[in-house]
Amino acid sequence: MLGAGLTALAATLSISPAAQADVSSWAYAGGGASTFERHGGARGTQGLVQLETGIGLSPEYPVAVGALFRSMTHLGEGTDWALMARAATSGFSNGDLGLALDVGAYQRWWGQTSTGLLATLSGGLPWGVNVSATGGYARPGEYMVGLTIGIDWARLTSHRSTGGQWLPNYRLPVRADNL
Repeated sequence: MLGAGLTALAATLSISPAAQADVSSWAYAGGGASTFERHGGARGTQGLVQLETGIGLSPEYPVAVGALFRSMTHLGEGTDWALMARAATSGFSNGDLGLALDVGAYQRWWGQTSTGLLATLSGGLPWGVNVSATGGYARPGEYMVGLTIGIDWARLTSHRSTGGQWLPNYRLPVRADNL
């Protein structure tokens, strides 16, 4: 009796409708310049390398909300690490025209160490091109401003919904029968 019940339960749990899932994901690499002012008026301007990766809700919604991990290397100085929340338009998430706003906290372990707040506005162009403007603030008298341009590799490849006539995007829809 117990064996028949377990068999019936296993059979019931193994039957499922086709599942479909889609997420927004970001994998950006860019470069530019940053300037910062330290407590006491010391100011520096140098090259900036920005790398980020993150994941969010489906790009089918008008706004996809997600989380992002970022490193910002100020050449000749050091690297800031940030954990941020992102709100991105559907166009941005699909590799087309759109905007993304990131807000979060960063940590600096080089020079005068600090923890602060960071905000970024990114403009997404077709083919995964991003232009990002970042501002950060930590304790009175410390700020950072950066501007980068680069490519979001996830938006250029798997999430791209534009330019299919020049470079086909061979992404497959995720469905249970494809697994």
